Amino acid sequence: MILHRLYNVLYGTVSSGNSAKIYADNGSIGLWAKNSVYVMQQGGILQGRSGSKFCPKDGCTIE
Repeated sequence: MILHRLYNVLYGTVSSGNSAKIYADNGSIGLWAKNSVYVMQQGGILQGRSGSKFCPKDGCTIE
């Protein structure tokens, strides 16, 4: 959610080109963050982990 808000301030809204794929651990993503997670995924900014998981309790990496 923080990354989503920062992106909006710096670059404007995220353009969503792809349709969102639902993560296998969708129930682990907090309701307050789900919209941001999927918007950032559609914009190609977040990918998640292998096995179609988002792993919201793990840290994030820069690649």
